[in-house]
Amino acid sequence: MAETISHLNGATTAQGPQVIPIQTTEVPTYTIIQADGVYPDDVVEQEIFTANPPHPYKLNYVSTHLFPTGTPLPKPWSSIPKDLRDQVDGIMVLKMGFTAEDVELFPKLKV
Repeated sequence: MAETISHLNGATTAQGPQVIPIQTTEVPTYTIIQADGVYPDDVVEQEIFTANPPHPYKLNYVSTHLFPTGTPLPKPWSSIPKDLRDQVDGIMVLKMGFTAEDVELFPKLKV
C-alpha cells in the first residue's frame, strides 16, 4: 500500500466521463511488539523487518518485556498500555501463551 493510485471523475465530455488519475506515496507504519523480553535489544529484528522490503514501510518495533529471562511468571497481556495495544499490527512471541481473550485486546492485530 505504499503507492496508491485512485481516480476522480471529472467533467463529462462528448467521449464520456473524464478520469483524472491521482497518485499518493504514503508510506504505512506497522507496529510490532516482541512480548517476551528475552534479550535486551532489537538489533536483529530491526534488520530482519527493514531489509529491502518489496513495498516501503516504516516499523515501530516495541519490546514489552512481559516475560524477561529469570522471571517465574509473565505479566498479563492487559498490562500493555491500551494506546499501544490499539496500534499493534503484529506480535512476536517466543515463550508466552496467547489465548483468544488476549487476541481481543489488540483490535488491529491480523492473525
